[in-house]
Amino acid sequence: MCKLTFAKLYDDKIRTDRQTVHAPSRLRTLLWAGVSALLAACGQGGAPANPAVEAKGTQILAESTSVALGANDLYVAPEGSDANAGTRTAPLRTIQRAASLARAGTTVHVGPGTYAETIVSEVSGSSSARIIFVSDAKWGARIEPPPGAQNKVLWQAKGGFTDIVGFDLSAAGSSSVRTGIEFTGRSSSARNNRVHRIGKLPLNCDGVIGAAIFSASDPVSSGRTDVVGNVVHDIGQDARCTIHGIYLATSGTIKNNLVYNVGWGAIYLWRDNRNIDVVNNTAVHSLFGLVYGSGDQAHSNLPADYINVANNIFYDNRTGVRNAGLGQLGANNTFSNNLVSNNMVNWVTSTPRRGDIDQDPQFVNYLPNGGGDYRLRETSPAIDRGVAALAPVVDLNGMERTQGAGPDIGAYEFIDSKSPPGEEPVPRPGPTPTPGPDPDPDPDPSPSPDPGPGPTPDPDPQPGPAPTAHHLYVATSGSDSNDGSRAAPFRTITRAARAAKPDTTVHVASGTYVEDVVTNAKGKATGRIRYVSDTRWGARIIGTDTEATWSNKGDYTDIVGFDISGSGRLGIVNFASHTVISGNHVHNLQISGGCTGSGGAGIVNASYSGSDGDVIGNVVHDIGIPGDCNGVQGIYSSNLRGRIYNNIVYRASSFGIHLWHAANNVMIANNTVFANGARGVGGGIVTGTGDRPGNVVLNNTKVINNLVFDNAGPGIKQYCYAGQDCIGDNNIVANNLVYGNGSGIVMRKGAATGTITADPQFVNYRANGSGDYRLRDTSPAANNGIALSAPSFDIDNVARPRGGALDIGAYENH
Repeated sequence: MCKLTFAKLYDDKIRTDRQTVHAPSRLRTLLWAGVSALLAACGQGGAPANPAVEAKGTQILAESTSVALGANDLYVAPEGSDANAGTRTAPLRTIQRAASLARAGTTVHVGPGTYAETIVSEVSGSSSARIIFVSDAKWGARIEPPPGAQNKVLWQAKGGFTDIVGFDLSAAGSSSVRTGIEFTGRSSSARNNRVHRIGKLPLNCDGVIGAAIFSASDPVSSGRTDVVGNVVHDIGQDARCTIHGIYLATSGTIKNNLVYNVGWGAIYLWRDNRNIDVVNNTAVHSLFGLVYGSGDQAHSNLPADYINVANNIFYDNRTGVRNAGLGQLGANNTFSNNLVSNNMVNWVTSTPRRGDIDQDPQFVNYLPNGGGDYRLRETSPAIDRGVAALAPVVDLNGMERTQGAGPDIGAYEFIDSKSPPGEEPVPRPGPTPTPGPDPDPDPDPSPSPDPGPGPTPDPDPQPGPAPTAHHLYVATSGSDSNDGSRAAPFRTITRAARAAKPDTTVHVASGTYVEDVVTNAKGKATGRIRYVSDTRWGARIIGTDTEATWSNKGDYTDIVGFDISGSGRLGIVNFASHTVISGNHVHNLQISGGCTGSGGAGIVNASYSGSDGDVIGNVVHDIGIPGDCNGVQGIYSSNLRGRIYNNIVYRASSFGIHLWHAANNVMIANNTVFANGARGVGGGIVTGTGDRPGNVVLNNTKVINNLVFDNAGPGIKQYCYAGQDCIGDNNIVANNLVYGNGSGIVMRKGAATGTITADPQFVNYRANGSGDYRLRDTSPAANNGIALSAPSFDIDNVARPRGGALDIGAYENH
């Protein structure tokens, strides 16, 4: 088989830089989580190694992101045993056991759950066969020290050519651990991890040195240590203990990291540091934003030299940038285009600087202690002001740099006003939103079966869509150099979209498409563009990027009947108007469960200036890790009008259905919403407005005939930020069945009418999605809906009503 090493993919990414890379012949290798390589590049067409396992929906990420899927792979899961072989079906229980079995070329896949262990990985990979430890769901594998452990390091990587990717590491309950990840081997990396609460409990600070991420290998013989795309926060206590955020005492790269609340240096370069690029980081609210210098060397007496510091934001620290050990600096250090402002002291440095900016960076929502949104507003002076030479190809969210005339400064690249919602604007349960960067729940590690909820619905919300004049075809056996006819189909949906024109149907044959779909073609009111899986859920699209599996920017577009999963934070994101997203199966976006500040959703209408986005008859589930992040929703709508009808939504991290930003005049009717959120996070349905674009009041919105059951938080809630009034007088909440949730219906204005608070009596309720969510004959939801703005058909295309009145929920049974 073709084997793509992490090192080669990373080098290829750097070399291609800002070139546009098209699948399948030219691979788009944006390496979020460090391991996204399309199997199509190896001529395998992205086919899963085990279709039977993939069909269960529990290993989508592992099946679709690979650096050499093969005999060397090991698997770890909370339900495993260290006596097992470490296969997918017989996983190990501890990462430590996997580390002892790993050999050069091994990828260790770690499933979601909590691993109470400290780890020492001693085996080395090689430049052509690295050892990769990857959390298959970003931040889903949580590592913490076991009770009573006296270890000072949570994960010590002594072996070289080792990559640690996508983990959540915390020592919140330990007074011994003062370092999260420590590299002593050569040429290793920490990527896309969250490392937090290290050294927070009282320590004897005499001689204590630690860091969230630390490398002390020989800078001459050991190669570079890369620290890229991590979120590091709440490290150390104060200036009494020298515990840092990211500490390099060697050579390497520090890029795209968000670092805050660090008792000493957010980024600290000392001892033998040489040849280091510190680029596009955001470091706030720490004792020092950056300290650099040399002293106490372990490997040489060379000065700190060839240190390039560019495109960083150092904001609200005691000192922004300081060089220590004056006289121990070389002559080849550079400072370029950094935004350093609002620190008690901005600069203490003898190194020449150019392109400084001393202005407020204008974060979307700056909260010094975390829980804010550290992306840039559109008026930020950091936009387009970075130097391109050293800028990473993507930002902390995996969005491509540059979006404008030049790269932006800081960890996040500003996209535009149509950027999908982030974590900060999301309503938090309770009367007053409480900031906090990480609720730290214990996720349910057990995989959920995915047989589909009940009998299979028809892919169309209503029967009989008008045939189109033009037709294009896509198949896994096709080629993007074909003409897209039935006899010569395209290979990718993105290629078909480039050929589509108004009044076109794009027919997609069954098969697995490892592709980040982008559809920009625009239809017309008199000639829509329809993308249709010819077999319901037969066309399975597995995304590899960190953003969306499917991004649509074409007005008058339908997306019908697909199976959508992947490694990104969004399943289908729609930036256009007059669209229909119907009959799709959107599921297992586990990587979006981490609180990155960017949020996530199974389906989202994301353009605040857009309108009329219909979301009808979809099954949306396992979006993020339940309860892990307030910013991750099932279905999210941010714009004017639109119908959210007949959907089944369960096991979203926060709310099942969510309105915010510029939502107005939206119809939410006859949905079945259950088992969303966990431990005080999320709930069933929430409506409100706030944040960008501002000055929007929710009016003429109807929430009717919904079945909202067994959600962790409120069943239905109207929400505004504390002290604000974002709910108008003309909204209707009527005839919903709300039962078994953390609380019932929470109204800010008006009153809910016709509410039923009784067991809905499903045919077979199971919280994991394997049940039958039709109604029994004795259900109190039968014949108790109202017709006002309700759908004419149910999720199975059964005409409503069948009895004296409409049933409540997605199914019409009576």
